[in-house]
Amino acid sequence: MIVDPETNTHYFFWLSDGYKLLDYEPIQVREVSGRKILVSRAHYSSLTIWLDPLIINGKPVIRFCDIVHTPICLSRSKIHFGEIRKLAGIDKLRLELIVVPFFMEQIDDRLIDPRKISGYSDRIVHGKPPKRFEFKVEDSRSYFAIGREPPVPGNLPSDIRALLWPNKAYTNNE
Repeated sequence: MIVDPETNTHYFFWLSDGYKLLDYEPIQVREVSGRKILVSRAHYSSLTIWLDPLIINGKPVIRFCDIVHTPICLSRSKIHFGEIRKLAGIDKLRLELIVVPFFMEQIDDRLIDPRKISGYSDRIVHGKPPKRFEFKVEDSRSYFAIGREPPVPGNLPSDIRALLWPNKAYTNNE
């Protein structure tokens, strides 16, 4: 597991997933207005924003999907889907018909036994993943905001707020 000290992004690594070699899955825990949120990605193109993560011992609880290793932060919330850039018809259908229902099934915090939660601080290596695997919020084409309510500018970090609402100016409450 790699931690990028510049961005505080934690990259979890697998030699392969279900369809490609080398799989780096990023996670960022951020604080906005005194609240922890978790930011990650799904399938290298969708930004995932966990607005109401399940917190145990001060940290969000994360698990990874089988085969594709998409990070799932456990939560009892709804998924709010949106496009950042216009998606092609097949991409939008894939997200709406396959990925969103899959996420809904995976985020249920009743699927985990809190007694089996373990940390990973003993596995941390400081550095960066190869450039092509770096997590950049601005590269996202769509987003999933997972929370009790849809995302609003006041509950998002400034870089994500600028991506979702590029033509609006907001004061920075971070």
